[in-house]
Amino acid sequence: MANILLVDDRPDNLLALEAILEPLEQNLLYAHSGEEALRQLLQHDVAIILLDVQMPVLDGFETATLIKRRERTKHIPIIFVTAISKDDEHVFRGYSAGAVDYVFKPFSPEVLRSKVAVFVELHEKTEQLRQQAEQLKQQELAELRRESEERYRFLAEAQPDQIWTATPNGELDYVNQRALDYFDTSFLEQVSSGWMEVAHPDDRPGMVRLWQEALETGSPYENELRLRRAADESYRWHLTRAVPMRNRRGQILKWFGSNTDIEDRKSAEEAQQFLVDAGATLGGSLDYRTTLAALAKMAVPRIADWARVDIVEDGKLRTLAVEHVDERKVELALELSRRYPEDPEAAQGPPLVLRTGESELITEISEERLSELAVDDLHLGLVRELGF
Repeated sequence: MANILLVDDRPDNLLALEAILEPLEQNLLYAHSGEEALRQLLQHDVAIILLDVQMPVLDGFETATLIKRRERTKHIPIIFVTAISKDDEHVFRGYSAGAVDYVFKPFSPEVLRSKVAVFVELHEKTEQLRQQAEQLKQQELAELRRESEERYRFLAEAQPDQIWTATPNGELDYVNQRALDYFDTSFLEQVSSGWMEVAHPDDRPGMVRLWQEALETGSPYENELRLRRAADESYRWHLTRAVPMRNRRGQILKWFGSNTDIEDRKSAEEAQQFLVDAGATLGGSLDYRTTLAALAKMAVPRIADWARVDIVEDGKLRTLAVEHVDERKVELALELSRRYPEDPEAAQGPPLVLRTGESELITEISEERLSELAVDDLHLGLVRELGF
């Protein structure tokens, strides 16, 4: 149903126009002055305007001129309804003001109704075409977005890093297969609100603070934190970065992020720093017992979960210091040394290192190997509890 605006300062004329146009079954709007007509046009989309010429303050010509100056209303057809002279001067002025037709009083109701019906039909068809064009445009945009997302996901799946995206408010809405393999297949459903559940507890406060700052300011996000791997529940260091994508108005549409595994780099940095600190400790005291005990304390938990320092006294191995991430297990380690002293002729471990002067690295001790090394069941139980 189209809107038809009737403008006349005389109520009886408006009633007459209403009676004529009622059979068209369209929505009729009324204005008793040029000013009121302009206000109506600010609120309604109008198919056609029937405008009286002779009105106080703003006459029909002046009202039409103002309507045609506005971008929003300049396309609306105007029919002048008037009883003034039919001479060329008035007619020319009306067309110059933007009229598409003139209807002189007295007029035929059927003629006026048919004229209005033509413009209403034209408006409806124009609106239909506009809606179809808009729908087609939206379909094309949706197709472009779909193709763009497919290209992005194809590239994301080809990356060695964990790739993810988030909504403007920071809610995760996509992670690539690399991320799913690292965390688990249900990761996206579990952590749609962020990385809280998979971040190391010690790293969560800093992560939340930096991510919140990025969301509030729209600035790029960068952070180093430990993320839990589902396969073995271990935490590995990652460099996490995210940048916002904005529209032309500067509004954030989406966040694009990545997690890069930097565990090897962090381990190398930590080992290097440990060597620096250890060198300073070794050179800082002449009491070797104090120095070696300090080294054990320094090693845990920086590069190891537990450490034991053995020395040779009177041809025998003696435990000088023990450190453990779990302080309750320090006494357990000391008990292990007391109950089961090392065999000086053993082909592995501290005895071998002390005899040869060469370091030994054992990357993994299997359950079978533990059973072979254990003297008895109690020995095996202590070793397992200690964390070998």
